[in-house]
Amino acid sequence: MFKSFTEPFRHPKPKFELGENKGLFHRKTTTKAKNWSATLKRIWSYLARRKGKLSLVLLMVMLSSGLGLLGPYLLGIAVDEFLQDAGITGNAGGSAWIYFLIGLAFVYVLQALTTWLHNIWMIGIAQETVYRMRMDLFSHLHRLPIPFFGKRQQGEIMSRLTNDIENVSSTLNSSAIQIFSSVLTLAGTLSVMLWLSPLLTLLTFIVVPLMALGMRWITRRTGPLFKERQRNLGELNGFIEETLSGQRIIKAFSQEERVVREFEERNAKIRMSGFWAQTISGFIPKLMNGLNNLSFAIVAGIGGIMAIQGYITIGVIIIFESYARQFTRPLNDLANQWNTLLSAIAGAERVFEVLDEEVEAKDEGAAVKLDRVEGAVSFKDVSFSYEKTAIR
Repeated sequence: MFKSFTEPFRHPKPKFELGENKGLFHRKTTTKAKNWSATLKRIWSYLARRKGKLSLVLLMVMLSSGLGLLGPYLLGIAVDEFLQDAGITGNAGGSAWIYFLIGLAFVYVLQALTTWLHNIWMIGIAQETVYRMRMDLFSHLHRLPIPFFGKRQQGEIMSRLTNDIENVSSTLNSSAIQIFSSVLTLAGTLSVMLWLSPLLTLLTFIVVPLMALGMRWITRRTGPLFKERQRNLGELNGFIEETLSGQRIIKAFSQEERVVREFEERNAKIRMSGFWAQTISGFIPKLMNGLNNLSFAIVAGIGGIMAIQGYITIGVIIIFESYARQFTRPLNDLANQWNTLLSAIAGAERVFEVLDEEVEAKDEGAAVKLDRVEGAVSFKDVSFSYEKTAIR
């Protein structure tokens, strides 16, 4: 009955052990951790070519984040004004709350406009950036020496031109702006929350250490798994390309069974690394949603008691509940986008590895120019050998 639920977890989990470099999990064969800072700097070198447009995008993101903070504040004031005008919390008065609702509608319309603008502009910047990266990689491949291609599968090289760069593209299209917006929202929300009620802000912070611990446990495992998945995908693409281009040889020597067996082994590696990468990273939204609900319950309970005793108003509770969710929502967004960022960095590293390969020299330094070729060529003291360890 429960076989369909337990069968996926029968895939063996890749064995990682805790490394000495910043506590990251890595395979036993790994000699060094990923250089995140260098990879991000090189991606920025492509983005920096459109600084003007990128500045407009960042400006729209700041406006959108600021308007997102202003909306709940106006809503809380409108609630207090309505309760006072109705005579519930004070003497009945006019209808000032209507003007706050009109202002609230204007704020949300303007926020939608700024969000639309920075999304459209960022998509254009991302596509231009990826276009240049793909052109640089393709051009560089034509200047590499023949031994480079002899050590690598053609499909694995193709995977860097397609899959790895596509991961970078998807991250630049959405994740980069989302991360920046989340950081701004966190800073603004925290400032307003402290101004409204330091006590409720402290209560909201109760769930933050739990979030940090949960995220640390998850990301330390998903990072190596996403990189492993990209490597396995490149190997499978290379194997498929060689198999399809060599079908005549496979048929001539009756190697179908061996090829199918090797394909199943490579396919199983992708299934294993992809399953555990997505499974572990899938804990993030569940963890964040659970902690969000816990924070909401704490703020609502303590805030209700403080409102009854007259320390705060009902509108402040509404504002604070909105800000409490806005405080945890950016953390949730950062957690969700973190997996995409890890996958993009892994793909960008593989692209830059090829770009860092030395190109083939046009002529050797001691080459002799032949003014007249007689056609007689002789080989003396010439040797040929493969390297003992082929580079992936």
